[in-house]
Amino acid sequence: RTANGPFSSTDVNVMLATDSVVLVGAGCGIHCSTDEGSSWQVLRPGAISCGAVYQGDIYVGQGGLHQLLPVDGVWNDVPVGAVGNVMDLLAADVLMAASLYQGFQSSADGVTWLPNNDGLPRDSVYNPNLGMYVYFVNTYALAVDVEQRYIGTPHGTYRSPLGGGAWEAANSGLPDATVTELASDGPVLLAAIGPQLFRSADQGLSWTLVVDLPTAPRFNDLVAIDGTFYASTEGDGSFSSADGLVWQQAHAGTVTGTFLSVGGTLLIGKSNGVFTEADGLALNNGLVCCTVTDLAMIDNTVVANERKAVHATTGGAWNPVSGGLDIAAHWDVAVVQDQFLISTIPSGLGPAACINYRAPASAAPWTPVSTLVNYGDPYALSSNGERVVAFTDDRLFLSEDQGTTWSDISPPGGLVCNNFNDAGWWGDTLFVLGCSFGDVIRSADLGATWQYANTGLPTAEPYLFRALPFGLFVATYQGLFVSTDNGVNWTSANTGLPPDFSSFPSSYIQDIVATANGLVLCTNNAVFAAGPDLQWADLTEGLPPLPDLYTGALLVRNDTLWFGTNSFGVWQLPLADLGLGTPERATHQVLALHPNPASTSVHIEAGGTLRHVLAVDLAGKRVELTALGGGRYALQALAPGLYSLYATTTDGRQGRGRLVVLRQRE
Repeated sequence: RTANGPFSSTDVNVMLATDSVVLVGAGCGIHCSTDEGSSWQVLRPGAISCGAVYQGDIYVGQGGLHQLLPVDGVWNDVPVGAVGNVMDLLAADVLMAASLYQGFQSSADGVTWLPNNDGLPRDSVYNPNLGMYVYFVNTYALAVDVEQRYIGTPHGTYRSPLGGGAWEAANSGLPDATVTELASDGPVLLAAIGPQLFRSADQGLSWTLVVDLPTAPRFNDLVAIDGTFYASTEGDGSFSSADGLVWQQAHAGTVTGTFLSVGGTLLIGKSNGVFTEADGLALNNGLVCCTVTDLAMIDNTVVANERKAVHATTGGAWNPVSGGLDIAAHWDVAVVQDQFLISTIPSGLGPAACINYRAPASAAPWTPVSTLVNYGDPYALSSNGERVVAFTDDRLFLSEDQGTTWSDISPPGGLVCNNFNDAGWWGDTLFVLGCSFGDVIRSADLGATWQYANTGLPTAEPYLFRALPFGLFVATYQGLFVSTDNGVNWTSANTGLPPDFSSFPSSYIQDIVATANGLVLCTNNAVFAAGPDLQWADLTEGLPPLPDLYTGALLVRNDTLWFGTNSFGVWQLPLADLGLGTPERATHQVLALHPNPASTSVHIEAGGTLRHVLAVDLAGKRVELTALGGGRYALQALAPGLYSLYATTTDGRQGRGRLVVLRQRE
């Protein structure tokens, strides 16, 4: 199920409706509703430029033209190959398309398309390979009335008879510029050119300027609904007019997209979702756009990170928590000694350094604490709960004081290639993955010395490392591998996973996490679960269609798995639905333990104040752990090995978890 957030780039610019469904084109993809906008479901990823309903069928422009057909509850995408680079669609007596390069085309059946560009202005570009000029027709907007059809071009408006025929210029009073929007109602025709709106009362033969926006660069949309014109702009709000001559501002300041009448209610699509036009009521349940690159948790606060913003929730609504961050880009959120840490590239041209920020367990406010030399990308972060490494390109830095100071522990030249793909901790042993074949190295002395740790790995580039209670895992372009001896030897762990990790970007593993009795991994658009036997099963059913791009993050919180997706926010699945056999407890929550593995201490999150924590080894020996404060417990009384932890809160609730204890440093 969706976690209904975070919200970041909804940006609704297309809305259309049939008798049974409403579709919106948002910044991340297409959503549909069967209850007039009360709730939304993901239909497919990818922004669309336009849409139309013709003879009950739905057509959208997404680069090329696509027909969307619902079959037994599944939406099928049928590309229409005859039309490409669609800028506008209009359903009248025939279906019409305005496109780049191919100009105007029309179809009576949605399958067979006929061009008609006679009389339209042509543009040209010289092709040195052909030694000649190539001519093409660009068109941007469509409108019709009872007699004429109209099209917007780079050189004003053109018209032709509704039944067909050559195009003629209809530009008197218009500048020689690109018409991006057209709308018609009765005798009135409107055309938008940048920030200016023009009106014609004689079917385009003459035009008058009626609106010149003071600050906005352009109009986003023009529509006529039930005898009223509506216009949205890129920054000056939205306007309405009964005659196209006198306009009233309906919404000030907000970037607005488009309008649609559904069941007698006028809806407006904005940069932050769908709203009723009259009273501004939000209709955004399930209408989520956010690309989540990382998830992290302290106590009851979950943080979702995307490229240029941070969001947080304690289980209810998502809230933006980017206050204090000067962000151009960042990748990860790390947890170090009960604080969140982010490394960012600040805004501005060619910043001298990446800036590291910290935030308390509430995820706000963020405070700058240090800088790292700028190598053109933000640093990725990996923490064992007490220490953190930051890495980018061929540089690796270590901090032992929550990111306040850093030391360069980069491996010597020649040991790995000039780019680090990932880094991670097994207790205090650090593993680094390089970009060449078999580049897996480790250091047991915080970067003072390094050794290869790649026996059994294929001659394929490794790109992801995770240390979990069931073993160490490395994902390569030839599959997933596991080590149960601290990286000395590696064996294949691919059973049930997609067969080819090098040819299909959607198969790249993005994250792996452990539950109390198994493992979960995600690719860009799929989720798999396995027990300790590493037999993977596909859990993707129920997720929205996801793009084949490089994003995905997992988090286990109490009894729920969280999946941060590309485009559509965070989705959740109860751990009981993972199919990992009978859970070892039915009424206990799963403890969040970090670091895990650990050597000297562990932080335990149980959603409340703990009364006591008991550690039980494989032989059944029990040791009560000593509290250090702040949810942290000492491990000095435990020998290295695997332990089951049993915790009881002051209000009587109980939790369990598994912890790997490593040899403590001398």
